[in-house]
Amino acid sequence: MTACMAVSAQGREAVGELARQTAELLNARPLEPRFFDRQIAFNLLAQVGASDSEGHGALERRLVSELRELLGLPLLKISVTCVQVPVFFGDSYTVAVHSRTAVDVAAVNAVLESADSVELVDAGDYPTPVGDAVAQDVVYVGRVRGGIDEAEQLNLWLTTDNVRKGAALNAVQLAELLIKDLA
Repeated sequence: MTACMAVSAQGREAVGELARQTAELLNARPLEPRFFDRQIAFNLLAQVGASDSEGHGALERRLVSELRELLGLPLLKISVTCVQVPVFFGDSYTVAVHSRTAVDVAAVNAVLESADSVELVDAGDYPTPVGDAVAQDVVYVGRVRGGIDEAEQLNLWLTTDNVRKGAALNAVQLAELLIKDLA
């Protein structure tokens, strides 16, 4: 999973920093980062917060731990990368699920279509944090597809209002839904 994290997850000061940096750059003024260790406006930062001696951030480790615990699968293999994106509100995720058997994308779409608190976006379209998720209480799911060369892979794009719903809760609710209804 790659988690594209909005600055609002880090609080009011981070939101103000993105606004300030954006205004400075648009007005051709020199930029001096204050909250983040480098420019966040019009940029992506390859980690959220400090990383440990193995290169993992606290949020990445927390997401892995919470997903395993909430799914009751302590040995589940999970890879998480959190990226700080220049968005005020709304987290987005790319999720790749590897299954033991071939994934039936039509069945996955049917499950997602009937799920509470999930809004499946039509094939060929995709949701965005600003255009869809902000101020909504649902998780938007789009770009549901199998792997390019692996029938056992499922790829999804998720976006949600990070202030209304927590990152781990969203991922767990979706995983539980897929495990329960596709098993």
